[in-house]
Amino acid sequence: MENAMCFQVLGFDILIDSKFKPWLLEVNSSPSFGTDTSLDYKIKKNVLGDIFQMLNMNFDKRVAIIKERKRRATERIMTGKTYKLTPE
Repeated sequence: MENAMCFQVLGFDILIDSKFKPWLLEVNSSPSFGTDTSLDYKIKKNVLGDIFQMLNMNFDKRVAIIKERKRRATERIMTGKTYKLTPE
C-alpha cells in the first residue's frame, strides 16, 4: 500500500539561558499537541504540516486511500478475495 510507513514525533523541551545557550531539559516520546497560546498553535501546526509533507501525504491522497480501502473491504466481503500485505 502506498504511504505504508512508521514514524514517531518526539517533543524536545529546551531552556535558553540569559547567554542564549540552549539546555535540553527532556525528550517526550508522546508530546502534547494541545495549544495554550497563539504561538504554541502556530508552532505545532507547522510541525504537523511538515510531517504530512515529509510523508508526501495530502488530502486528495488520503481520500483516495480511504476509497481504496473501502473498495477492497467490500470486495473481500462479497468474494472472499484477500490481498497481500506487500506494497503495490
